[in-house]
Order: sequence, then C-alpha cells, then structure tokens
Amino acid sequence: MGPKIVTKDEMILVGITEDRSDICGLWTKFSEREKDIKNKIDGMGYELHRFLKDKIEVTVGIAVTEADLVPDGMTVIHVPAGQYAIFTHRLVNGGYEGLNSVMEEWLQTGPYEHSDNFIIELYDERFKGGNQTDSEIDFLIPVKPRTISQF
Repeated sequence: MGPKIVTKDEMILVGITEDRSDICGLWTKFSEREKDIKNKIDGMGYELHRFLKDKIEVTVGIAVTEADLVPDGMTVIHVPAGQYAIFTHRLVNGGYEGLNSVMEEWLQTGPYEHSDNFIIELYDERFKGGNQTDSEIDFLIPVKPRTISQF
C-alpha cells in the first residue's frame, strides 16, 4: 500500500537536537523541558531525522506558531512547505523499523522521489507507547515528482 501525498504549509518545530545514539533518552530530555516552550501547538510530537554529510541528526520537538523566546539549549527548525508522502505504520508490523523497506522501495520505484535531506515521524493520540503493538506513527517524507532522465 502506498502513501498519501499531501501539500503541507511550512511548520516551525522547537525541540532538542542530538545525534541518533539515544533517541529514547532524547525524548526523555525533551519531555522534561517541553513545558518551557512558548506558542506550542499541543497534541503532536515530532521526531525529525536530518541526513547530513557525516551523521544523522535527530530533533525531538513540538510544533509552534512562533519561535520567539526559545529556551536555552533548544533548536528551531523551519520545515519547508511542499509535498509530502505520508506513510502510516502500526508497530505490530515490525516495530519502528518495520516500514523502512516499504518506504525505500516506494522511493526507488514510485512516481515521486525524496526531495530533501530529512524525514519526520509524527506522534499523536494514535501512539499509545513504544511497547504497544497497536500504536501508530506517521512518517512524512518530502517528495517531488520523479524526474525521468532521457538518454
């Protein structure tokens, strides 16, 4: 089953950024500091993975309406407007990694290609906890129509 393709407005995330060595610990640090964030849009948490030249950087955060008065040690990320492929995944289907091969194959063979160096995991009321197999996560991938090369 393929993703849903949607057009999203720019989003501003405020959170904590580290390498990907301890994502559970990163969520704990963020949870302890979330109360300090102003202008937040409650109800959803985000995990943004940026694929940089020599590392993968992870930001755990929340969307805000404005990024003023950002708490010390927190990062502001402006997620660009554009088209996104949204894959919904239930943890019962292979845990957190269970959707990776499906997304990878779709990106290699489908009508769209990855258009930026990040992906986003969205956690809302459907996520009931990491040990709950009925938990759902949305994966958002920035995409653009696949360009067909002419030989």
